[in-house]
Amino acid sequence: SVSRVAQLRREVLSLLIEIRQKHTLEEKTSLRSGKTESVRRTIKYIKENYREKLTLDVISRNIFCDKYTLCRDFKKMTGKTVVEYINSYRCKKAFELITEGKSVFESAEECGFNNMSFFTKMFKRYIGTLPSQCKKDRI
Repeated sequence: SVSRVAQLRREVLSLLIEIRQKHTLEEKTSLRSGKTESVRRTIKYIKENYREKLTLDVISRNIFCDKYTLCRDFKKMTGKTVVEYINSYRCKKAFELITEGKSVFESAEECGFNNMSFFTKMFKRYIGTLPSQCKKDRI
């Protein structure tokens, strides 16, 4: 009968809508976990290689991710750009070295900074004081 066919069509349509919604949700979850994974791998790579020359090209090649996608996802998930994260992490490591007794120059160099004025500017931005002041405070 016509009403039975209409009822079956409605049920099939309802099932298809439910399947599509579930698939879309799983797709979004999968994409989100993929983004999380690439950001996690980026942070791990930076922490293992902060002494080296790091560029977006080098990082994206090593974690197998498009650099533009990486930049967007990283900023969205951490609130920092990749470069800000690198400089912040390097400054924290330099601070540790300075407080352990290394010279400001050695600390900067060991942490991947090859320009002292840039290092001083970044250190002040991320640590809140000048590297020379940390050295004085230690003494």
